[in-house]
Amino acid sequence: MKFLTNYTIVENGKVFVSYFDKLPDSIEKGLIRLIETYEQIRNLENFDLGHCPLMEFQTCNEKDYFLQYHITRNFSPVKFVLERDLKKGELEVDFVRGASTTPEGFDTKMLVVCSDNWNCKKILNGRSL
Repeated sequence: MKFLTNYTIVENGKVFVSYFDKLPDSIEKGLIRLIETYEQIRNLENFDLGHCPLMEFQTCNEKDYFLQYHITRNFSPVKFVLERDLKKGELEVDFVRGASTTPEGFDTKMLVVCSDNWNCKKILNGRSL
C-alpha cells in the first residue's frame, strides 16, 4: 500500500494548484467526477445548502463511495477581490477556508503546524514566519 500526501484545489473543472505529492494520473482524472458526487450529496434534501461540509470518500475501480459527512462553517461566498500589492510582512496564499474577511482586510495572528511530511516552506513560498 502506498501512502501519499496531497492537497489539490480545483477551480472551474481544472486543477488550480496541487501541494505535496503528485497525484497519480488515475486519481487526478477522477477529481471532477468526485466533485460532482460531492455536489450531488451536498444537495440532498436533508442537508443544509448553506454548509460546505467536509466529506470522506473511498474510490475503487473509478467509483466513488461516500463514507462520512462532517458539518463545517456556513458557506459565504466572497464578493470582492483583493487587488493591491502586498504590504511588508504579508503573505499571499492561494486560498483560506473559514475566514470572514472584509474588503478592508484585517490583521490576525496565525498558527502554522506541519508534520514531518508537510513542507511548510513550500506552503509559505520559501518565506519564514
